[in-house]
Amino acid sequence: MQHQGIREKYGKYRVIFDSSTQTSPDEIVLNQVTPTDNEAIIDFGTAKTKLHINIYNWRVSFPDEVIYLALADITACFRFPRLSADVAGAFGFLAEGFYFASTSHVFGSNTSASSWEAFRRAIQNLITILSQRCDLIAKHKELLDALRWIKEYATHNRPALVRAFPCEINRGVLDSNGNVIPMTANIYVDDILAAAALRGNMVRLLAAIIEAIFLVCGTPDVAVRQCPLSLEKWSELEVGPRQIILGLVVDTNAMTVGITDEYIE
Repeated sequence: MQHQGIREKYGKYRVIFDSSTQTSPDEIVLNQVTPTDNEAIIDFGTAKTKLHINIYNWRVSFPDEVIYLALADITACFRFPRLSADVAGAFGFLAEGFYFASTSHVFGSNTSASSWEAFRRAIQNLITILSQRCDLIAKHKELLDALRWIKEYATHNRPALVRAFPCEINRGVLDSNGNVIPMTANIYVDDILAAAALRGNMVRLLAAIIEAIFLVCGTPDVAVRQCPLSLEKWSELEVGPRQIILGLVVDTNAMTVGITDEYIE
């Protein structure tokens, strides 16, 4: 069996699906009967390290330019990998005398992350391919125009930028002809972490991120379903060299990663 609850957070309610806690030694819970031995390897845990490496390489090639950071979030990512009708009943729950059948994956099941992994990798790989296109900027102009950017620095008033130096492993982001190589963004579960020097590059990368999400998760139709790009978080984003990413403050001007003041307090 499994246990359900509900938690209110930021004005929203989320079902808590606990399929691993045993209330007695002989109790069988759902995660014990859903093996993941043959599921995809989950490697989203490398996303943060890859972002830091990406930032370093941007600084190698652009020592005098601000490196912008941006975040995007995929709305309710576990709803995209669907459950077979044969097992949907096992993932449902009772509330107020009603039975709610779950047709998509749930937070708490050991199968959810590996089932989402194929979608995550598809989006991540598409971003690199699509980042080479410029036509997507016009296609997603409405969303891109909704973004807020930090106030541009005048050249004489720009903060000091900490340098980075190339090595055999980290050679920068330019090819032998001096052109920017296909850009990347890394995805931590459903959080997309992007970095790029020069505003034009970041706009092109963000357009690629939007297109990749829509290609894999579906074109928005908010009259019948949530937009796969979290519009709430998109509207709150301010693109700049300093962001709180996965709970840590990343500053590309100082090339540092630190703990937030709120966490220290």
